Amino acid sequence: LDERVAERDFRWLPDIRAKLVKESTVAVIGVGQIGFLVAKLYRAFGATVIGYDPYPKENVEDVLTYASTPEEAVKNADIVSIHMPAFDSNYHMFNKDMFEHMRDDAYIVNCGRGTLVNTEDLLDAIDAGKLGGAALDVYEHEAPYVPGKFEDSDIKDPLFKRLLDHPKAVFYHHCAYYTETSIRNMTQFALDATLDVINTGDTSHRVN
Repeated sequence: LDERVAERDFRWLPDIRAKLVKESTVAVIGVGQIGFLVAKLYRAFGATVIGYDPYPKENVEDVLTYASTPEEAVKNADIVSIHMPAFDSNYHMFNKDMFEHMRDDAYIVNCGRGTLVNTEDLLDAIDAGKLGGAALDVYEHEAPYVPGKFEDSDIKDPLFKRLLDHPKAVFYHHCAYYTETSIRNMTQFALDATLDVINTGDTSHRVN
């Protein structure tokens, strides 16, 4: 729609026609704090929500139903929303094999980590008609570019350029978290952790 409006094309055509969320199935992969909030939002619109997480929450049947494997979770999903942290064990979890388990018109939304998705396999699947498209907040090789300002000629990564130029993929530069509240919390947690280490030698905010 952004492209059409930029071109001053205001026609109602089949390729911009949408599907109601309440008639959709959404797979939420990674049902932690953020993933569960996302599941509740989709459920509030009436969607059927299927979740996958190695550590399922209890008493959430009013929001979602858990699948026992990621493959089971995604097989009937119209939208797959990814919210997992990155580990060696889930590197490229979403690759050619996983896409074979998904509907041909499914969309992937990745607000987790870039390494969860094999970008080349993803774009190949979209080009082959195996996926409807993708919305990515992260890219597996983003570190040299995000954050930063670049002209197209400065981007040397051909896969990144392919992603940026793809008509059925949307990329935002790792800014799904970028809110005033998040920045305030990160600053406060960092200052609190610093004082903890100075005063006690350790902190409850330690991550490694």
